[in-house]
Amino acid sequence: MKNIIILVLTAFLLFAISAALSLWLQQSTATATASQNEKEKSVKKNGSKSEEEPTRVPASKTEPPSVPPAAPTTDLAAAMMALREREAQLERRAQQVQIVLQDLQRTTRTV
Repeated sequence: MKNIIILVLTAFLLFAISAALSLWLQQSTATATASQNEKEKSVKKNGSKSEEEPTRVPASKTEPPSVPPAAPTTDLAAAMMALREREAQLERRAQQVQIVLQDLQRTTRTV
């Protein structure tokens, strides 16, 4: 009976510790997320048009809607560089796999 009580108390203690740790981690994550959201909102408010500015209405219905500016080419160039780097990594990986495969084939022939 004494062993059962000790076992139950140990299980309860472990459960309480894990619950407290889980609660603490969730609160710290929620706090970090909330502060990050507040920063993003302040950046959006400062970076975007103010609410007092009216949006421009086209002079006539025949006027085509304004086209948003094209994405900067630096983003495209950076994406291309990342893609080339990833391709090079995959090629190196394929070469390594090929070497391992050849090595395995040689060892199976000798056995």
